Amino acid sequence: PIVDIIERFEIKIHFLKDRKDKIKSLDEKIRNFYFNHKKRFYMCFFYYFLAWMTGTFEVYVIMVLMGEKISIGQSLIVESVIQLVKSCVFFIPGGLGVLEGGSLVIFGALGFGAETGLSYGIFRRMRELGWAGVGFILFMLYGVEKTDLQINDIWNRKS
Repeated sequence: PIVDIIERFEIKIHFLKDRKDKIKSLDEKIRNFYFNHKKRFYMCFFYYFLAWMTGTFEVYVIMVLMGEKISIGQSLIVESVIQLVKSCVFFIPGGLGVLEGGSLVIFGALGFGAETGLSYGIFRRMRELGWAGVGFILFMLYGVEKTDLQINDIWNRKS
């Protein structure tokens, strides 16, 4: 558990010390999920990996449509670094500006030029806005129905 590791190294983090029991409980729930729901864990892993590869394919397709030659390996690098940037700037709403700037730097570093990176970043943002718009329209048309299903019912269901 993370709390035990921090205590072993005698790191003084009062925030963690005050919430030690809650953190240990969360750690136990995560461990329980990994060991007792292996099928679900592997399904989560598979779908995350599939989404990541889809993102890599998206980079490749967009670049080809822009008339640029890019390899699958370069596409994988771009998608990986973009995911890293997204993780680092999670606190900026929508990553506004940062993802476009990140694309500019990534593509520049790979030798494509800053203008290609910025074009890619803007194109990707337009795609995200388009899908968000579709979701918003569907939400407005159909709304959301309340359900009696609780999250515990989902976790306690047999795999």
